[in-house]
Parts: sequence; structure tokens; C-alpha cells
Amino acid sequence: ERTRRRLGLPDGAFVVGGVGRLAPGKRFDVLVRALARLPEDCWLLLVGGGPEEHVLRRTAHEAGVSGRVLFTGERPAVPDGSPGPDLPSLTSAMDLFASPSTEEAFGLAAVEALAAGLPVLHGSCPAIEDLPPDASAGARRVRGGPEAYARAIAEVRAAGPAPRTAAEAARHYSITRSSARLMDVYAAAVAGRPSPSLHVKEAPSS
Repeated sequence: ERTRRRLGLPDGAFVVGGVGRLAPGKRFDVLVRALARLPEDCWLLLVGGGPEEHVLRRTAHEAGVSGRVLFTGERPAVPDGSPGPDLPSLTSAMDLFASPSTEEAFGLAAVEALAAGLPVLHGSCPAIEDLPPDASAGARRVRGGPEAYARAIAEVRAAGPAPRTAAEAARHYSITRSSARLMDVYAAAVAGRPSPSLHVKEAPSS
């Protein structure tokens, strides 16, 4: 609530968030156009900067939703230009995280959103898709454009807020677990034995 007030978000707003470089491959224009199909109390919070920002601003204006799209820039700032909230604070101000990109190599922002207990809609996220379904409860893959995302956002909202507990996916990629696995690899290398933490596919024979 404190972060929402600093950003000038109205009370009761349903905030869809996106985090990442504002570049064509991220497809944030899909979220801007989806917003035009959603009720007036739905807002879009885009965290990041990049060459596509002016295009997204123009798209928002043309779609009639420029007043409901907030751009924080690479270094978040509040409307008066003073330093704004950090990324965890901005994430906590969201009701839903959306990543419409279909070209993600990993999808760290989506994993961080799951760690914050947010529902996640994504176009592509290998970090989530490579895990068992129960490890990424709250995440859903959405195929399509603005209409598909508008429908998915509306469905998440209609389901009502869920407890903000971190999904198992967040624990799977936690620094504690990752560093322990890395130490296992080093220990196995020093001891000269195969590491159970590594799964290397054999190259096909020529």
C-alpha cells in the first residue's frame, strides 16, 4: 500500500505488472493492448527501461489507456522525480505478474514473482516449464495476443486473491540450494568421481 501511494495508484486498483527491458521481444505491447479490454480499475505497471518505451507510450495513448500505464524506468522514480521503491517493493505492489515474451531463455523475473507469491502469466519461461506442475502452482502459460491475456487476467482477478506464499519453484532456484549443488560439483571434481548433480547428455556418434 505504501508503494502504491508513492506511485500514485488509486485505492482498489488491480495492478498487472511487467518487469524487464522495454524491447520488442518482451511483447509488453500485448499487455498495453490487453489493458484496453479490461475494466477501468485495472492498471499496468512496467518496471524497466529500453528503446521501446516511446513506442509503448504511443501504443497506450492510441489504445486510450495512457492514464492507466505507469513506467518506472530502469531506476524507479515516483512522479515528482525523486528516487522510488526498489524491485521487491514494486513487485509487492502488483496483484499479478505477466511476461508475454515468447523468447525467454530462462525467465528469472517470473521466478522472482513466484517467490513473492504472485500469480504469473507467461508466454515462455523455461525456468518454470522445466519443473513439475506442482512446483509452479500459480503460474500459467498463455498463448496468444491481447485478447488471450485480457481473458487470462480477468480470470485470475475473478478467482480472488490467494495467500502470498512462495511457490516451490522459488525454493528450487534459491541461492542456498544452488550454491549447495555447485559445491557438490566441485567436491566431486576434486575427488575425481562423477557428480550426481550434473546431467550431461552424451554427444551423438558420428
